Amino acid sequence: MLEVLLDIQANSLHKAGKPTDKAERCAGNASDVFIYAGARGFCSSNPAALIKSQLAKSNYG
Repeated sequence: MLEVLLDIQANSLHKAGKPTDKAERCAGNASDVFIYAGARGFCSSNPAALIKSQLAKSNYG
């Protein structure tokens, strides 16, 4: 999952070369899926929550 999110981040840059928030939003969506699955007993952890901290912070302005 980290590799996919880093690829998204690398391919979604502002003109100035700074990352957009697209990878962070994708990680948030994935986290929601894991939370839902955990509540229904399909998984026991949320790897997206751990991975989100490894992404570069988006910067606007």
